[in-house]
Amino acid sequence: MLVVERREKIRTELKEKKKVIVSELAGKYNVTEETIRRDLDKLVKEGIALKSYGGAVLKEREQLEVPFAIRKKENRTEKQLIADQLETVIRNGMSLMMDSSSSCGFAARRLQEKRELTIITNSIEIVMEGMKHKNWHLISTGGEIREGSYAMAGELVNAMLRNYFVDCAVISCQALDMDCGIMDADEGHAQNKRTMLERAGWRILLADHTKFGQKSFRKVADFRDIDLIITDLRPQEEWIRFFEQCEVECMYSEGETGVEPV
Repeated sequence: MLVVERREKIRTELKEKKKVIVSELAGKYNVTEETIRRDLDKLVKEGIALKSYGGAVLKEREQLEVPFAIRKKENRTEKQLIADQLETVIRNGMSLMMDSSSSCGFAARRLQEKRELTIITNSIEIVMEGMKHKNWHLISTGGEIREGSYAMAGELVNAMLRNYFVDCAVISCQALDMDCGIMDADEGHAQNKRTMLERAGWRILLADHTKFGQKSFRKVADFRDIDLIITDLRPQEEWIRFFEQCEVECMYSEGETGVEPV
């Protein structure tokens, strides 16, 4: 197992169990305890863990959002596959709201060949990307800038978003749970994503396979509030059936889905 894979699994376990033990992880992954301590040191530096005797614990909820620089490096291949799929359903001339997720950052770069897009966003990264394209109409929400997130969030963002109605909202999230819905770690970002969904005619969720069956701090929306979910791999059959029950289209990189551009 690659180091990055092991650390991703430890990160997931920490979020689920709220605590991990060095000796248990060493046995589970067949590595030394010193190796596990280095893995945990990495999570501490990322701001999602605190060292405790014999292991580590998850930080308090208000500190759970992983810094943007870290999120941008995670699951890059999966995010690129998702961006490729999104590109096939976005038409020239559409108006979009896009959130500040790293998945939407990948998507914006993939849409660079599209003409006459209007993009409203609270993402500083997407604003910087959009400035490269003279044929895009780019609107920044303004608002409070979150440290380490390359994003603006909060009620000022919501107030601005409510002034517009767009063809399509494109958002991502931290977790998908059949009972709890679509979830995110940060209250302000969750509110902004919800407002984007409310102000759009067509609603798209970008979520790679690692987010399925996970929980996070704040509910963003129900699955029935989404029209299309784009992921990197075909979900398990229980998820396919669940999406059908919720009348949600699911698009992924393996096989055809029949989803047509709006």
